[in-house]
Amino acid sequence: MKVISANDSIRRESASDVRICLIGNLGGDSAGQNGQILRTRLVVAELQKHLGDERVRCIDTHDFNTQPLAKLRDIQRGFRDAEQVIIMPAERGLKHLLPFYLYWRWCYSVPVHYLVIGGWLPEFIHHHPWLIRGLRKLDSVHVQSFRMIECLAGLGFDNLRWLPNFRDFPRERPLSSGVGDPLRLVFLSRMIPEKGADFAIEAVDSLNADNKRTCCSLDLYGPVSEDNATWLDGLLQGRGEAIAYRGALTPESVLEVLSRYDALIFPTRYEGEGFPGVVVEAYAAGIPVIASDWQDNGEVVTDGVTGLLFSSGDVNSLKKRLDWLIHHGDALLAMKTAAREAAASYHVDVVLPSLLAAMSINVVTADSRVRELH
Repeated sequence: MKVISANDSIRRESASDVRICLIGNLGGDSAGQNGQILRTRLVVAELQKHLGDERVRCIDTHDFNTQPLAKLRDIQRGFRDAEQVIIMPAERGLKHLLPFYLYWRWCYSVPVHYLVIGGWLPEFIHHHPWLIRGLRKLDSVHVQSFRMIECLAGLGFDNLRWLPNFRDFPRERPLSSGVGDPLRLVFLSRMIPEKGADFAIEAVDSLNADNKRTCCSLDLYGPVSEDNATWLDGLLQGRGEAIAYRGALTPESVLEVLSRYDALIFPTRYEGEGFPGVVVEAYAAGIPVIASDWQDNGEVVTDGVTGLLFSSGDVNSLKKRLDWLIHHGDALLAMKTAAREAAASYHVDVVLPSLLAAMSINVVTADSRVRELH
């Protein structure tokens, strides 16, 4: 198995010559607060920033079901006119559109690069093995974890690249400082059961009850659908002032809000979890992550350094970790420093060159800016 390195000797194109067509769910005019839409928009924004708007064409697939024939014609024209194609489908899009992508790749002799969002692909192709042969024909497949690389390599993939999640954040940004009393905890995610808000609420409420005082507070942020509003209301019922739902955040406000807290609780048990962007945002705000040992979290959170890991689905395990944190303020301060330093590895100017290298595009990024991020 070969994991392609950004340093591989490959033919380079200058950024001024390349035309890229990116096909993915940009969410139309919606606020776009799920990971698929946010990451797709971020990739588009960064490609346009580095290559120029006129060099990057975007085809939004969010409304594919309402006008499939028109959208297929649009995608075909994108392949015809492009020198490079990036695809970012989720499960349904991969299953239905991969045959078209492969056919047009052959027709127009255009390289196709797949950016996988989340950690779902190995399990998905286990249930849809006919996709394996087609995926192996793509010019590169970018995944967010080494677990995924290992799983896919075992299926004969030799076009794999590691592409972690990333964010664009400024050198001068709000950073968490000190240790609160009570400990200031935050949960930021979509309000769905699989993301674990119930575990966070139960652990904090139980810990406060055991100590007979408010030793930690918990604020929850994130969009909630009508279907889950009653579920969330039930979780918050009778919890007191220490636990509160604060609504959804705009992407622009995330770092400033997170910097007000001491740690992020991330108790996910979401089947499609990969490398969540909220972990990068927490690090960029200078706060460690208290995460379940689910899926790839152990690759993203270094236990005892940039955060703490607890047994997935075990409220008592989370309580013990939080209790330890309350009584080890010096360790928490060290984790805040380590989290801030770790953020630099996931800045767009560090991560993006790996994607561009796979596409034989040579772009000079702001190296001096990256060095200043620490």
